[in-house]
Amino acid sequence: MILVNRLKHPVKIVQDNRTIIIPPSGKVARVKTQQKVIRHISFGDIEIPIVINDVIEIKGLPPVCANCRKTCKHDDGRMTCHMQEPKVYYIVSTFVAKMLHRRRDLIAPDTSPESAIRQNGRIVAVKRLQSWYHP
Repeated sequence: MILVNRLKHPVKIVQDNRTIIIPPSGKVARVKTQQKVIRHISFGDIEIPIVINDVIEIKGLPPVCANCRKTCKHDDGRMTCHMQEPKVYYIVSTFVAKMLHRRRDLIAPDTSPESAIRQNGRIVAVKRLQSWYHP
């Protein structure tokens, strides 16, 4: 398995008194979203809009195969599924992982209280990674 850090900072993971540090790859995964009002709710005399975020642009991540929903490589101008190759996971921000929840290759540092390791109030490491993959 290969872990590729698509954050701008190193990711430090601590497990069983062992530490691994995954350096940034030099590319940062980003999504650009557009908000769309889907309805309004009334609260007293105020109408509050409810929006959804639609992904309109993805940067810093390879394309995804429609068959396996994993990252694929270009081969002679065609998309070639790499299911026989080692799995590659991309470490991205929680926002990117949530917005692209149909990609099983995206994971994010778990910064929940059970996983985050803090020093002076700042997260310096995590105990695990997390996914929002939903087929």
